[in-house]
Amino acid sequence: MVNEVYVDSWGVTFTVSTNVDLTAAATYYLEIKKPETGTEVIWYPTISASSSLVYVSGTADLDEVGVYSLQSYAEWGDPVDSKHWGKTAYFEVFERYTP
Repeated sequence: MVNEVYVDSWGVTFTVSTNVDLTAAATYYLEIKKPETGTEVIWYPTISASSSLVYVSGTADLDEVGVYSLQSYAEWGDPVDSKHWGKTAYFEVFERYTP
């Protein structure tokens, strides 16, 4: 994951290891649950080293203070014949000027 992150930061790189080969996945993304509102959003990462997902945050991604939940998701086949969710990970976004 990342080191300390502060609210309204952008350009923060998140790397999530899935331990699953994603090269043939039809769909893959990161599901994020924001801490204050409980809003669920989708982040669309790139695949790195066949089993990791890499996402660089945009300007509105880290707009709430608190502990975010992050879960990877991938599916294979056409039609879909296999769906997998990764283990939930957590990261905290701090208020600015927090020591």
